[in-house]
Amino acid sequence: MVSYIGKRLLQAVVVLLLMSGVIFLVARLGGDPVLKLLSEQASEQDRINLTIKLGLDKPLYEQYWVWIKLVAHGNLGISVLHRIPVIRLVEIYGKNTLKLVVYSMLLALLFGVPLGVVAGVRRGRGADIIARTIAILGQSAPLFWVGLVLMYFFAIRWPIFPILGSSGILGAVLPSITLALFTTAGITRLTRSGMIEAMNSDYITLARSKGISEAVVVFKHGLRNAIIPILTFAGMYFAILMSGVVVVEVVFAWPGIGQLTFISALGGDYPTLQGAVLAITATVIMVNLIVDVMYGYIDPRIRYRKA
Repeated sequence: MVSYIGKRLLQAVVVLLLMSGVIFLVARLGGDPVLKLLSEQASEQDRINLTIKLGLDKPLYEQYWVWIKLVAHGNLGISVLHRIPVIRLVEIYGKNTLKLVVYSMLLALLFGVPLGVVAGVRRGRGADIIARTIAILGQSAPLFWVGLVLMYFFAIRWPIFPILGSSGILGAVLPSITLALFTTAGITRLTRSGMIEAMNSDYITLARSKGISEAVVVFKHGLRNAIIPILTFAGMYFAILMSGVVVVEVVFAWPGIGQLTFISALGGDYPTLQGAVLAITATVIMVNLIVDVMYGYIDPRIRYRKA
């Protein structure tokens, strides 16, 4: 198991290093930040001074090397727009994003797993049709559209929840539901498929022949064997939520890292943009690593086959 974890950890570090290079290069495709940060009345000397201050007068490879050394020491630089350390901004905004993603995953699991179980056990019946309809709608509706519809009905027409910019529990309800809808659909479909396969297995027939109650057969024997792909799916969709959260946070003006990334990209704030995207990437890699290790604990065959 130690060898298995070590190899997964090494893979995670390599991926993070590769992604840091991509992030560094992509952050520079948005144009010259000096032109965005200075007014039209700024002199040429002002532009030169700011270029030197931001380290943009050096070759790209040297800029990357300086940045990666700072990152290795936990220093993401100073935000050009906010004038405070980027690591502090990531900490403040990242907490709100993590809160939103966790709420969304909990909602998705809370509704997706039971829907999938019922649909799989009652295949072809009314409950199955309803669950599949919800799954199709959830995976086909764009996140920004879902967010705007929820905002119109539950924040404007019926002012139950805050419209924009609230980081409290009530403010998290609508963006959490928006994010959760897509994930709920995926978990429902995957649970349904796993349950159909499990319920048609020989061990289920054997359990029923022993007179075990249907509830025990479904949840102890059926769901237990269908849970591994759901676990993997949940980890994968955590990564998708971390990328999709940018759209949702912009729509609801939620003060999260997605909103910070959007503002930094518009304002040409390279240090903050790089730090925010790197934080999202590192979180996704870490979650996938945890899921991979948990996967190996749940099914020992996986770690022996992949180690």
